[in-house]
Amino acid sequence: MSCDIRTCRHCGASNYEHNHPADGSAWVKTGPRHSVHLKCALAKKGAAFFAQLPTHRLAQLPIFEIQDLGFGDAFRAELAKRPTTTGAAV
Repeated sequence: MSCDIRTCRHCGASNYEHNHPADGSAWVKTGPRHSVHLKCALAKKGAAFFAQLPTHRLAQLPIFEIQDLGFGDAFRAELAKRPTTTGAAV
């Protein structure tokens, strides 16, 4: 059995709390032991939050939630700045 307990670094709510404004928002891992609600991170840091994430985490974010929060253009712009990888061995 896995206990995956998370606490948002911005709002302090855990993934076991209900009736929270960010309840249902995606969890984003920002470090080895740190997570945030996507909604809380964008509310606090805005589009600058995308620049802080490594490319593999940025590519895993839910685009529909980002668009609903009004950051779709900023997300696509940040993703376009990043180098693409083909996955082919050189």
